[in-house]
Amino acid sequence: MMVIQGSWLAGIIEAYQVFRAELIEDGIIKSTKASWEGRGYSVELLPSGDFNIIYQVGNLYVSPGVILKIPPCSDSDWNENENLIFFDNAIENFDLNFEEWKSDYLEFESLK
Repeated sequence: MMVIQGSWLAGIIEAYQVFRAELIEDGIIKSTKASWEGRGYSVELLPSGDFNIIYQVGNLYVSPGVILKIPPCSDSDWNENENLIFFDNAIENFDLNFEEWKSDYLEFESLK
């Protein structure tokens, strides 16, 4: 079992967990609709444990935390009736992106 040290990373993980539990489906809907216009949404995970949902973040913004793209639904998972949308694949992609980022971060920190 890996022990996560540092309040910065703990805050990022807390923000991820809260977003994941409370607003991931809303974020996926927004990201899916934006993707039809070639755009997207991201979530900024902050070390305070808070998060912001960001529309089409620009390259000049430097976050004090981590910005992850919110994946859209694929065409086969989308339904105009929001009660019938299949979110599992997009959520799995989001989780994999976060775990990959966390693994890279911990590897980088271990090299210091």
